[in-house]
This record gives sequence, C-alpha cells and structure tokens, in this order.
Amino acid sequence: MGNRRFGKIERDAASNSAQMNRPLAPQTHTSICLMGVALDSGDLGVVALSVATIALVRECCPDARIRLLIEHPSAESQIARVGDEDVSVDVVNARLNFRKPLRENLLLIPLIALCRRLCGKMNRESEKPSRSRWIEELRQATWVGELQGGNGFTDEGGFWNFFAGCLPTLSAIAAGRPPYMLPQSYAPSQRAPGRALARFVASRTRGILARDLPSVQVAIAMAGRFPAPPVEFCPDVTFALPTGTVPSDALDSALSGKNGGPLIGLNVNGGLYNDGFAKKPLFQGSLDYTGFVLEAARALLEGDPTARLLLIPHTAVPAGHIENDFEACEHLIAALPEALRKRAHTLRGVTDPCQIKSAIGRCDFFIASRLHAAIAALSQGVPCVGIADTWQFEGIFTTVEMRECLIDARYDEGASALRLILQKLRERNALREKLRPLAEETQKRVRGTFAALLAPSRRPF
Repeated sequence: MGNRRFGKIERDAASNSAQMNRPLAPQTHTSICLMGVALDSGDLGVVALSVATIALVRECCPDARIRLLIEHPSAESQIARVGDEDVSVDVVNARLNFRKPLRENLLLIPLIALCRRLCGKMNRESEKPSRSRWIEELRQATWVGELQGGNGFTDEGGFWNFFAGCLPTLSAIAAGRPPYMLPQSYAPSQRAPGRALARFVASRTRGILARDLPSVQVAIAMAGRFPAPPVEFCPDVTFALPTGTVPSDALDSALSGKNGGPLIGLNVNGGLYNDGFAKKPLFQGSLDYTGFVLEAARALLEGDPTARLLLIPHTAVPAGHIENDFEACEHLIAALPEALRKRAHTLRGVTDPCQIKSAIGRCDFFIASRLHAAIAALSQGVPCVGIADTWQFEGIFTTVEMRECLIDARYDEGASALRLILQKLRERNALREKLRPLAEETQKRVRGTFAALLAPSRRPF
C-alpha cells in the first residue's frame, strides 16, 4: 500500500518534471492595455501619440483587444482615426474624485489592486473577479504600455501633476502587470519627492523606451542598479503615424496644385502667440515670438514673389482659448500687408492629426512651433525649422541629424533666428535629400521596436 502511494508520488514528480522541461509555446498577446493616452485632447500632439500607438499595436497584434485605461469622465468607446480608417477603442475610465465609488477612484485603485494581489497570494482559491473594471482589465491583460500623455517623465509641471500622471502606472505595478514605458522624454526631477517617485516607478516597470539619447541616460539612472528594467532608445511613435486624406474644402484652391512657387508651411503656437499680448507674459524667453512669426511670414513672402504660405494649426480648443492656433493664424494673416495677404492661407476645419500630417507633407519647407507638428514634417522628409520653447525639441531634431535647424526661443534672438530660417529655405533641396533616408530609417526603427515588444511571449507577466 505504501509502495503504491510513494510510486504515485514518484510518477507525479516525473510527470511534473517532464512538463517543466518541455519548452513553453509562445503566447500571442490577446488583451492590451494602454495608459496615458487621449483621443479627445485639445492638444493634437497628444492625439497623434495615441493614434500612432494604437496603429502600431494593431499592426503587430491585429487580433488583440485594445483598452484605454485613462482618467476620464466617461467610459464610452472612443474612435481613433488611423489614416482613413475609423477604429473603435474601448475605454476603462477612473476619476480623481472622492464622490465616485471607491473602485472608480484613481487615487485608491493602486491600493485596492495591491490588497487584492496580496490576498490572492495568501489564498489563491478564494480570489474572485474584482468589482473594479480597471483592476479586472489589468488582471486579464497580457501587455501594458504607458505614455504619460506625451508630457515627459519629470515633475517640472509640478509634483501633483506628475503624481497624478503616475497613478495609472502605479495601479498596474500594484496589480502585478508592470507596464512598458513607451517612447517619451525623461528629465531629472527638480524636487526630492519627484525624484523618489520617478525612481520607484521606473525601477518597477517592465522596460523603458526613451525617444532621445539624453533621456536614455536619465532613464538608466532612474532605473537603478541591477536587476533593473532594460532601457532602450526608440524614436517618437509619431514618426510612424499614418497619413490621411485632407478634405478638399480645407485647402484653398491656390494650394491644391503644384503651380506657383514653393509652398511654405508655418505652424503658429497659439499659446506663445497670445502670450505676447499679455501684460505679464508667462513665457520669459529672448525671442519675441508674436512679433517674430509676423516678421518671418513677411520676409518669406517678400523674399519670393511666387512663394505661398500655408498656416497649419495643431490644436483643437474652443474659440477664445489661449492655446487656439487657428485664431493666432487668422490674426497673423490679418496683420500682413494686403499685397501679401492673398498668398497666405490657413488650413481650416482639420483636427485629425493624420490629415494634418498629410497637409504638412505637401509643403516644400516647414516651420514648426509645436513638437509633433515638427515630427510630422521630419517623418516625411520635409525640411523643417523648429522654434523650440522646451528642452524636448533638441532630442527629436538630433534623432534625425537636424539639430542645425533648431531655434531655441528661450535664448536665441530674433535677427539670428530669421537668418537661420531664410538660410535653410535656400538649402531646402539639400536638406530634403539628407532627411529622407534618415526619416525612413527612423520609421523602420519605431516599427521594429514595437514588433519586438509585442512579439509572442513565453512569459507575458
């Protein structure tokens, strides 16, 4: 009797050993959660990041369920316009509001997830589905990615904003589903609480992708000593953003053909432009942005009587909002001399980043004041001069070896900045030849990185 019992144990042990030695078949990702994204933001750069990420995920895992885990008032599905295709994406929402049920409070979800995880380890058989849809989607996820809204992983916008942006990531870590930090910029935090939070989060993620080389060094320091999550360079995901069809009524008929001189695109940053009219401007830079863009527009049109100017907004905010690019463009055109005004046009009624990218691709030369408008040009091989108001521009332009085409509005003077624009306009053909292969290589790198991240995995978590 005893021998039979021990014999059964030995057979079970041998069977378990054989199963352990058998190679595990790679599992395709079936449920993917994305955090820190937004499809209805007024900042079209954030929308472009979100759409490009969804497009890359669908390209690598066409059969996977995609869920957006975001701080949002509604759980209704949202539409991502990927190129010319509408893609419905489910939303799992939470709020920073104690009036909501605890399971929907983003401040408490990480704690609830951690408690459930600890209780599950102590008594696995009693673990039941969570009443929190957020936590349940994380538990079922085979892959989680996080983007921080494209603002950069740093507390320079204030510790509370940084902490609130990290809450979704903390909930995933607490639930045992550490996310990949998708391509973004990283900078040293300015305060001790911010540095501690950055180190805590970065060291517990599954992997960190930085979109410029200086950010790689910062991320390595944040991740800490071995064993630390891998840190890898990957260009901004919007280099791989698809293009869409521009509505026929959005462009003036004078711009639709190739007749005439060069088509020069100008992206006016409404926030910087309107800030110039404030009694106490918030932007304290060397460059008088409001006066400079008007002077640059006049110089571009006067320098070539056949040149045409296309002003391209890159925000979708209500009328009167300080960040309204469209109103800034209209004001700039009205301020031009009447003789020049007929060769200046504004892209009207387009709030789809894919369509805006297509419009930028028609330009022979482009001047961008918003980061993702600049990327839309660079990714298509369009010679571009960037007017930077943040440190994030430099890394992007350096990625495609175009650092020479960058104006830093914080330090550069107007006269030298205008000379640079006119010089690069004259050199646009040479710049295009240099930029095209670099842009193609950058797009391939983004797609290759995501193909590796989303490849079938033997150990999803």
